[in-house]
Amino acid sequence: MTKLLLILILFSDPTSEPAAAALAARLGPATGARIVVGREAGEELAKRGVSDGDVATASARAAAATTIDRGLAIVRFERRDVGDNRVLEARLVLFGKFEGHTALAGKTANEPPTAETDLATAAAVAVSRLLAPHLPANSGAEIEEPALAELSRKANWTGLAEVVEARPATGRSPRAWHFLVLADCRLGRIEAAKAALAAMAVAHPGHVLLASAKELIAGAEEPLGPKPAAGDDGGNVLR
Repeated sequence: MTKLLLILILFSDPTSEPAAAALAARLGPATGARIVVGREAGEELAKRGVSDGDVATASARAAAATTIDRGLAIVRFERRDVGDNRVLEARLVLFGKFEGHTALAGKTANEPPTAETDLATAAAVAVSRLLAPHLPANSGAEIEEPALAELSRKANWTGLAEVVEARPATGRSPRAWHFLVLADCRLGRIEAAKAALAAMAVAHPGHVLLASAKELIAGAEEPLGPKPAAGDDGGNVLR
């Protein structure tokens, strides 16, 4: 199977930029492909005789670029309002074909402040799933995570750790690393959990699950049972 070596991520205007940034962050260096975003992506595209407009209009020129260079993928995000809805369209050009995804969110009077971020994240997740099978360092994370969640639900901590550890460390998703920390904590392997957390921080710096993984370790390190009262050493000597 042909693997992607270069992913160009375009966005139509500043309102679409968060989705492009979210996708780039989600893919990250662990994919094994070069990720180029924004103006630099447009420049790379121009070297191939293709413009942003070609991608926006699904022109044959854009499709041909990914047919000639099958290691190339082009993604374009466009955010717009349609009536009472926010719409974020993602267009993916891959192996000479166009694929699309639309993220939709209604506007409400009391919408959360994260509404735009949530929309961008939804679009980025959808596109990353389309790209995942074609990435050089693909760990099967998008396919495997439901299985990991099921092992966690069944409290099969040994099996959970074994499944994650069977995958190359460079291709593990943040959730896979988090599941490994969880399994190690439940198995009482605190040092192993700390090592997994350190590796996770290197592979996915700043990821939101890092804080949760730290809390798992902190919780596992806390002694069980109530703490002795002040002046009580916990012994059985009568005073």
